[in-house]
Amino acid sequence: MNNKNFHPILKEPPLAHALHIWDEDTRVLNYEYNGRNIISIKIPGDDEVGYRHGSDGNIINTPFFQNIYITLESCERPVNAVATFTLSGEAVNMRPVRASHEQAILAQVGTPLMYEVNGLYDIMQDFLIEWYGCKWKWLDKRLTVNENGELTARLSVELGRLPWTINLKPGYYQKHMGYSYHRPWDFRPNPKPVAGWCSWEACRRNVAMSDIKGVSAFFGKTLKDYGLEYIQLDDGYERLPLPYEGDKTLDDGWLVTNERFPNGHKEVVETVRDSGLTPAIWTNANVVNPEFAETFKDIFVVDNKGELLLGE
Repeated sequence: MNNKNFHPILKEPPLAHALHIWDEDTRVLNYEYNGRNIISIKIPGDDEVGYRHGSDGNIINTPFFQNIYITLESCERPVNAVATFTLSGEAVNMRPVRASHEQAILAQVGTPLMYEVNGLYDIMQDFLIEWYGCKWKWLDKRLTVNENGELTARLSVELGRLPWTINLKPGYYQKHMGYSYHRPWDFRPNPKPVAGWCSWEACRRNVAMSDIKGVSAFFGKTLKDYGLEYIQLDDGYERLPLPYEGDKTLDDGWLVTNERFPNGHKEVVETVRDSGLTPAIWTNANVVNPEFAETFKDIFVVDNKGELLLGE
């Protein structure tokens, strides 16, 4: 069913069921979602195929999902059907549930199809497909790009009298997982990994300019060519209490460095850049100077007597 003119219809994928299409002549059961034929199941033999017809709008649930089942009610022995999943050009094979006791947390490079991992997630459509109930195995080693630039995956499944259940979950991260602002069709975070050194893990609040000079020189020579990019100055450079002067702004608390950084941020930035790396910095919204809080009392939380509420 896929061809060069067969593309998703809506930019924002709908919260809607996939439509089923059964071809009696070829014995292929298809499910179409947003203009793409996402599931195609080739069922051999001549046994009558049972599958859910009435889930298109008859089942209302929140978060929205579609439950599909497929059975061969009259067959004597299970038959090996081939299911082909077709997703957008960005998709991964992933567990549909969190790792349980004694299960490894899975990570992957590229798009491998992993043993017994019964879920496919379409990143650009925010759409999850998961399946249960029958023995199955992958027929491919990885998600494969088809002629339309889509990713496909094939598996063999033993269909018989017991149902093979497939759940379709549109809006998986946005609706099912509660990340309401997740809209990958409009915005994608930068996929480039962040690689660098952070002073907190090595020095805590005792970091000094000498540390920045040492690590910048070392990592600039040894790891820059392998992808390390940032040197981050974390907590410990600011002059305390924060902000140091009660009549200045909160910004000044982060702009004025303490005695371990006598030449201020300028020296930090120049040192890191001279090593070929990128400077980064940590800040916070902390206020520990009571004089500052009294001066700008109208922006702080007070009790019913107008006194500042102090944290510990």
